[in-house]
Amino acid sequence: MELDQISQIITNDGAINGQQNGSIAGTSNNNNGTPQMSVILTIRLLMQSKEVGSIIGKKGDHVKQIREKSGAKVNISDGSCPERIVTITGNVTTINKAFSMICRKSEEDLQALPNSVPQPPITMRLIVP
Repeated sequence: MELDQISQIITNDGAINGQQNGSIAGTSNNNNGTPQMSVILTIRLLMQSKEVGSIIGKKGDHVKQIREKSGAKVNISDGSCPERIVTITGNVTTINKAFSMICRKSEEDLQALPNSVPQPPITMRLIVP
């Protein structure tokens, strides 16, 4: 699934698969004065531990940056398994920003590999309850 398709799912009026996932607290204005929904959503991604390492960054610096710039809560399960769960919580806008930043980081990591090294696909599975 492409980033644009996933972003469309997330930004579809705060609904995932046509169902509201969260509590509506009304609308509020962001810093631009643009109204936005105050729906708190949570998405969970299942990823390989080796791929999550670059998202976390040294001493957690990159995940802190994602949290600060996006405004979303980003939590990553412990590393005792080969796969880890990345949980992103916030409103539609903050989740979209955080998810986009995670995707961009993954793309940067792939582009940083030498051309002679085969580029393995990075798989992020959206966990649906």
